[in-house]
Amino acid sequence: MRERELLLLASLLVPDVATVTGTEKKGL
Repeated sequence: MRERELLLLASLLVPDVATVTGTEKKGL
């Protein structure tokens, strides 16, 4: 298992999802 790659993907995906959700809420 490549934990480092998983952590990097998680660190990139989690903030991205949070940003998109926050933007959608602000837009509405």
